[in-house]
Amino acid sequence: MTDKHIALIAPFGWAGVSTPIVSSVEYLHSFGYKIDLYYDKNEACNRMGLNEPLFNLDNVNIYFYDYKGEDILEEYIDLQVNKKDLEFIDFITSKDIDYDFLIGYDEEGLIRAGIYGLKNNIRFYYHSLEFYEREDQKKVAEKFFANKSEGIFTQDKYRAEILSQTLHVPISKLSVVYNSTIGEPIFEKSDFFRDMFDIDKDKKICLVTGTLMSITGVDKILESFKNCSDEFVLVLHGWLPDRNIKECIESAMKSNGGQIYYSNTILEHKDKFKIFASADISFVYYEPVNLNLKYAAWSSGKFFDSVRCGVPVIANNIPNMKTLVEDNGCGIVLDDFNEVQKAFENIMSNYEIYKKNCYKTYLKYDFKESFKNALGKDLKI
Repeated sequence: MTDKHIALIAPFGWAGVSTPIVSSVEYLHSFGYKIDLYYDKNEACNRMGLNEPLFNLDNVNIYFYDYKGEDILEEYIDLQVNKKDLEFIDFITSKDIDYDFLIGYDEEGLIRAGIYGLKNNIRFYYHSLEFYEREDQKKVAEKFFANKSEGIFTQDKYRAEILSQTLHVPISKLSVVYNSTIGEPIFEKSDFFRDMFDIDKDKKICLVTGTLMSITGVDKILESFKNCSDEFVLVLHGWLPDRNIKECIESAMKSNGGQIYYSNTILEHKDKFKIFASADISFVYYEPVNLNLKYAAWSSGKFFDSVRCGVPVIANNIPNMKTLVEDNGCGIVLDDFNEVQKAFENIMSNYEIYKKNCYKTYLKYDFKESFKNALGKDLKI
C-alpha cells in the first residue's frame, strides 16, 4: 500500500468509458493510490450517456471541468495555449492537493499536466491515445511539454516510432502500454444479446461495437451482410454521432428483419464484457483516412476486449493488423469485405483453435505489466 496521491487529466467528455483510463485507475487503486480524475463536462457526451464515470471506487475522486469561456489562444511563456487549458490550472489549483505525479491524456491533457507540473515541480507523464496531426500552435505546445515530461506512453511500438519522429523526442522516452484491460480471460458465454433481441441459439452473433461511423466500417459491414447466410446475425452496439449512418442502420434493419439489430445500452465497466461474451465473431474496422486511423490496429480496445472473451475477429487490412490478428491466430484480415461470408465459414470450421488463440493473445499483451514498466520509479507498490 502507498500514501501517494496522483491526478489523471483527461480533457474530454468520455474519459469514464476510456479503456486506458479505466484500466489505469483500477490498477493504481488496487495498490492503494489516491486518484483524482479530471475530465471535461460535455453535453454531447452526456446525451449519449458517456460523460459519467462508469465505476465507483473508494479513494477515487471525479472532478468535472466545465469551461464556458472563449475558444482563444493566450500566451504562456513562449507558447500560444488555449485559454481553456490555462484556466484549468486555476481549477486544479483550487483543490489545494499536493500530487506526487500527473498523467495527461492526449495533447490537451499533456499541456494541462505540463503547465501545472512545471509550475509546482511535479513530475508528469504523457499518455497518447490518439495522434494530434495538425501543425499549429497546439502541436508546438505538445512538442514542448512532451520533451519536458518524464515519459510518453502509447499503445504499440509502431505508434511509439511515429511519436518519436513527430514530437522530436528520443525513442527511449517512449513506453508501450497495451490497450487491454485488467483481469483473467473470460471463458463463460453471455446471453446478453440473445435475451435482449430473442435471438435463436442456433444463430451466430457477429458484433460491431464502439462509435458507429463510416470510418469504423459500419456501412461496409452492413453492405457485406447482404451476401451472408441467415445463420449469422449482426448486432451493432454503440453510439451514433453520424445521422447518415443512423439512417443506414435503420434502413438495413427494415430490409433485413431478424438479421440486423442495434443496441445503445451503456453498461458499467465491470459489466461491459457481457457484450463481447455474447458474440461469436467480432468486427474490427478502421478506415485509414488519417495517420491515427491508419495505425489503429494495436490501439483498438474492441480487439482486446473481444479476444479476452475468446471471440475471433474479422478486421480490415491496415498497417500491422495482420501482425496482430493473423500472426496470433485469433482471426482473419480481409482486403475485400465482400469475402466476409467465406471468413465466417473459415472461422466457424476452426472455431476452437481461433478461440484458444484469442485467450493466448489477451494474456500476451498484458496491461498491468506494460503500465508498471512505463511508470518505472513512480510506481511504488
